[in-house]
Amino acid sequence: MLSSSQRDVILSATQIRLPCKIGWFWSSDGMGKYDPLRDYLRRQRSDEFEMTFADIERRLGAMLPKGANRPQWWAGDDGTPSSQVQRQAWSGAGFDATLVLGKDRVRFIRIPTTPDRPAAPSVSIGSN
Repeated sequence: MLSSSQRDVILSATQIRLPCKIGWFWSSDGMGKYDPLRDYLRRQRSDEFEMTFADIERRLGAMLPKGANRPQWWAGDDGTPSSQVQRQAWSGAGFDATLVLGKDRVRFIRIPTTPDRPAAPSVSIGSN
């Protein structure tokens, strides 16, 4: 039988902190912070387009971190372990992301598919 503190540790490891209008709440649905952006990108038909930071933040329901104004953050090579989390969102949707310097905008470019790199899965919304 697990002690109360052991259960708390297990709960903490399986829950995600999400923003809401009154602060933060915990969710255990496994959804990551950048999943809404990934899902949005998967629905895009254009091979190249730009989004403002404000557009991205609306999709996320949260503010981008301060590091998002650096090109390295979008490239996923800013030297922090968490830098791969956001990169997985757009690469999982089949895109590369590049900061448009001085504009608080990001350019998303679809990654060409090859036999060794299949297309990212698409997301369809609607009834069956």
